[in-house]
Amino acid sequence: MHNEKGYIWYNLGTFSSDKSSITWQPGPFPLMQKGSHPHLAYLGNGRILLTYDNDGKIYAATGTFSSSGELQWLLTNVYVCDGHYPAIAYAPSYSLGDTVVMVYNASGGYNTDLYSLVSNVIVTGGRSWTDTMGPNQALGPNQSIYSANGLYQFVLQSDGNLVLYKLATGSAPQSVLWSSGTAGKSVTTCVMQGDGNLVVYGGAAVVWSTGTSGNAGSYLVVEDEGDVVIYAQDGTALWRQGAAQSSS
Repeated sequence: MHNEKGYIWYNLGTFSSDKSSITWQPGPFPLMQKGSHPHLAYLGNGRILLTYDNDGKIYAATGTFSSSGELQWLLTNVYVCDGHYPAIAYAPSYSLGDTVVMVYNASGGYNTDLYSLVSNVIVTGGRSWTDTMGPNQALGPNQSIYSANGLYQFVLQSDGNLVLYKLATGSAPQSVLWSSGTAGKSVTTCVMQGDGNLVVYGGAAVVWSTGTSGNAGSYLVVEDEGDVVIYAQDGTALWRQGAAQSSS
């Protein structure tokens, strides 16, 4: 694996039966993500974890090998933390849910960060990347939650837009299912408020909201079918956007 002109490339090879040589497949193959200093870790059961840095921020990708030996990227371009030169230092049992230690350079010194793989989704910095935002939980710029199956991402982008993505799988590219239309706005946080309203703020100013206040205890879920939904405590859907809305 290497980087060239800012993009990460990789090769696939097969060991001989006695492990004395490797037969390389034609390549290299482009991962089509800008980045540098790629580090690949094998997590067992055909699963791999790639970390790399881009403009001072560390990203990760997960992949799996098919029964025929082809590498398929399941989740890509996941922001982990600020830093440079990521390297996986330890993976105890090499299975889903195990803690992994990543060593990286931040502000001239080396730090460690803990994260796990849960349904192909990265969790980091003590915050669990689940499929739900409960009352008073918030996203900052470039923070996300994901559907439990790892195929859909709900992210507050640094450009001010709140976006629901269908992530790239196999040959299918990443696509936008819904957005708040707030790109170019100055935003600081997206809050699932205790009153049931999902609000994007720029400082103290409201930039956008779902208009679902008056429903205390409501919560937001990114569903496996590709919808993002706000549910009342009794299970009633108060607000829904995504794949189902796009197809209706």
